[in-house]
Amino acid sequence: MLFLTSPDEPATVVPGLKEKQPKNPATLRGKYQLYGNNIVTAMVKNIPPPVSGFKSNRKQEVQQSTSFHIEFEICPVKGRNNGMLKWAHHAAFITKTIINPSSRSDLGRQNQNNASNVMSTAFELSPTKYPPMYFSRVKSYTSKSEHILE
Repeated sequence: MLFLTSPDEPATVVPGLKEKQPKNPATLRGKYQLYGNNIVTAMVKNIPPPVSGFKSNRKQEVQQSTSFHIEFEICPVKGRNNGMLKWAHHAAFITKTIINPSSRSDLGRQNQNNASNVMSTAFELSPTKYPPMYFSRVKSYTSKSEHILE
C-alpha cells in the first residue's frame, strides 16, 4: 500500500506512484488488512538520525519513526457501481528512541537500557476535512497485504 498526501493534482501525482521507487520522497509504504467492511492500514516513516562528523557528538543517537494507523469503512453508493471509503479512525504515533553507544552489545544489537518515548495523536475526522473517497470495484483482491510494497 502506498500513502501520499500532496497539494498537487492527482493527474500529476499518480504517474509517479507506478514506479518501483516512488518519485516523491514523502510517499509512505505500508500494509492493510480487511476486517468485514473495514480496512485497517498501517504505514511507517523512519527518520534517519543526523550524522555528525565529530566523535564527541556521537554519545547518543536518536532514532525516530512515525507510524500512521488509518481505518476506513467500505460503504456502497446508491444507484452507482462505485464504492465509497469513509474515514473511521486516523492516528499518528511518534516513537523516539535514545540509543547509547555503550548499550550496544558486541553483535551490534541494542540492549534494553535504551529509552523510548511514544507520543500519539488521534485526528478529528470531520467530513469537510476528511471527505469520503470513491473507488471502482475490482474483480479480485487479497484481504491482507503479504508484505510492504517494494
